[in-house]
Amino acid sequence: TAPSTVTVYVTQGPLLRRLRQRDEWRQVAVGTLRPGRRSRLELVEPVALQPKTPNCIYLATNHASGIAFGEEMRGGEACAENEDLQVLAGRTSGSATHFAGFEGFIYWFQFNGRLEYSMMDGL
Repeated sequence: TAPSTVTVYVTQGPLLRRLRQRDEWRQVAVGTLRPGRRSRLELVEPVALQPKTPNCIYLATNHASGIAFGEEMRGGEACAENEDLQVLAGRTSGSATHFAGFEGFIYWFQFNGRLEYSMMDGL
């Protein structure tokens, strides 16, 4: 399988609402995902997450099959968390077109990756 180009977008607010609001997302990274190998994406700028507010990260690829993901889960179910952060199950689109294919019967899956972050001082 060939590598995928991936674009990372972020937004604040509930996922189901924001998926219909393309203009509310901002691009923060572009990179390559290699099948069966670890890939690292560096953000072009820090992303400040507001406490007690839903924040969404969208990894959009140039392939309809998208990225590798973990086991199927229920929507709103946490797949990873610690004292600082909670990661909820995400949706797949089945489309190579960014922000398309989320209508209809969609499954929720566990995030299959690693998210590195740091806390900002003074908050």
